[in-house]
Amino acid sequence: AALFVAAGLWSATPDQNWLRLVAQVVGFFLIAGAFGYATTLLARLQASHAELDRMHRDLEVIHSLTVSLQSASDINEVEERVLMAVTGDLGFPQAVIALVDQNERAITSWLGKALDGHVLFAGGLPHPARVPLAPEAGLIAHCLLDGQARLSAREAFTSDDQVNRYLGSKPYHIFPMLLREHPVGVLLVEASEKEDPVRLASLRAIASQAAVAVGTT
Repeated sequence: AALFVAAGLWSATPDQNWLRLVAQVVGFFLIAGAFGYATTLLARLQASHAELDRMHRDLEVIHSLTVSLQSASDINEVEERVLMAVTGDLGFPQAVIALVDQNERAITSWLGKALDGHVLFAGGLPHPARVPLAPEAGLIAHCLLDGQARLSAREAFTSDDQVNRYLGSKPYHIFPMLLREHPVGVLLVEASEKEDPVRLASLRAIASQAAVAVGTT
């Protein structure tokens, strides 16, 4: 609007006014586009650099966990190290791990930790609660039976009220720990609103490494 008014005040022919007006408008958008694109490109480069740094840190965590699990002396130590990697190294708010009793077909040995070191399952470490590995036993059992991860799940996790109470109402990512397609345990990680696919891939890798460690131990 200012350019139109200025063009009307100038003592020039209408053709000259329109030519001057068009030149200024085009120049304005060219300058804004050039500087705006540079700023957008810089922001994208910074975001890509931050993502690469995060991927590198995650890979280092997975590598360190893999090495440390090779020296684990028992199952409880495997659980402890996995939880420490998820909460302490990757920085997730809280995580829970449980193992499958192959003889009785039950999910047991529940152990959970929060980022601040708070223990989620009281009354014994690991907690002895036993959830049947059966379709009617809840979402975690379903996840182990079909071998498919569940992301940001909020459904009834188990048929055990005590376990559900310890888990709370927060959404969890549920990763089955499979060894040669056989379920040996499950890893639950508290989900956030916007989850990075790279971090989810890291959690899948940790669950896979934990399954191998459990089977070996």
